[in-house]
Amino acid sequence: MDPKKFLETMEADLRKFDQEIQRLAEKMERAGTEMKADLEVQMKSLQMKRDEAQKQLSGLKEKSEGAWEELRGGMETAWHDLRQSIDKAVERFK
Repeated sequence: MDPKKFLETMEADLRKFDQEIQRLAEKMERAGTEMKADLEVQMKSLQMKRDEAQKQLSGLKEKSEGAWEELRGGMETAWHDLRQSIDKAVERFK
């Protein structure tokens, strides 16, 4: 996949992740007190992973094509971690 297409895909995914995180935050606000405290910790972790994914994406945009290939692996790892964290949070909210 060429760098431009890859970045467009990652930006679209990040927007979807943001929507999912927002839905989870809304559900968390409606949760009971005990569950809410536990979920707040999980949401903070999720937000940190989201911020790291954004940082990786921003860094990727600034790199030359040669460096881009080296950084792509880190970007994919950050995305994978974020996706797993979102899935885990969604499962807890069910």
